[in-house]
Amino acid sequence: MFERLFAKRGLSLDRLRVLLEVREAGSVVKAAGGDPVRQSQYSRQLKELDEYFSVELTCRKGRHLVLTAAGEELAKLVQEHFVALGNFNRRVANEPVPVFIGAGESLIHWLLLPLAGKLQRELPGITLRMINLTSTMINQKLVDREIDLGILRKDAIAPTILHHVIGKIVYSLYAPKALFSGSVAKKTALLNKLPVATMPGNSSFGRHLHQLAEKANIRLNVRLECDTFTGLAQAVQTGEYAAILPDLAAYAMDEQTDKITLPLLKPLTREISLAWLQRKVDLCPEWEKTRQWLTQNLNMTIK
Repeated sequence: MFERLFAKRGLSLDRLRVLLEVREAGSVVKAAGGDPVRQSQYSRQLKELDEYFSVELTCRKGRHLVLTAAGEELAKLVQEHFVALGNFNRRVANEPVPVFIGAGESLIHWLLLPLAGKLQRELPGITLRMINLTSTMINQKLVDREIDLGILRKDAIAPTILHHVIGKIVYSLYAPKALFSGSVAKKTALLNKLPVATMPGNSSFGRHLHQLAEKANIRLNVRLECDTFTGLAQAVQTGEYAAILPDLAAYAMDEQTDKITLPLLKPLTREISLAWLQRKVDLCPEWEKTRQWLTQNLNMTIK
């Protein structure tokens, strides 16, 4: 099965490690730390890999030697398998295997963290690494094998990535009761007068929200801008601001806060999926077990 790999000399773990170091650093010079001796050694080892695979793995870009498309492809494969070997080493040493999960900050705080304890009780052989990423970044890092699992918008997932829809994120108006008097209907009518905390207007969510408000002839009284939903939720908790938040934010609210459903916010609803590369999770039993656990336990969590 592997006769071709071992039919000639030039392949070694050390040479493959150098390939990964160059990919991570961006060039041979940077990987070598400016040391001319190491730079020469790295260049020689990469040239030996070129000869072994009969393809150019590096090319000149200005004054630097960088990876070609073939070099990038090989580096991804090597990284994938080095990680799997490292995890095997941890497993036989009875050490926990890390599972990298990419998700937005609000999903980490209000969806994943509440389940983390139960997950680790049932799968004690793992260590969770939760990374705050945008949907676009999650999609790319899954493709690049830099994370193991991702939770992101369904419409942001690349065709090569498998996914399981875990529900929808629905947005509502959250506001301190002290800001209101009268019925919910009157509160809704006051949306254009409430002191609002929201995402910046130049963000994707902020632009979409302002467009919806303008279409409904509502001029939001924006008094505070924050880059995260968890920050906006804290602003609501001060009693000074209202905010449009995902319904997961209900976990962070007290009895002094009202949740108001507004029809104009319906277009903000997004399907959310757990996403993965099957080829990658197949390399590590812990990754596959975590994927299966999340597939089962995240169902119906997002309402």
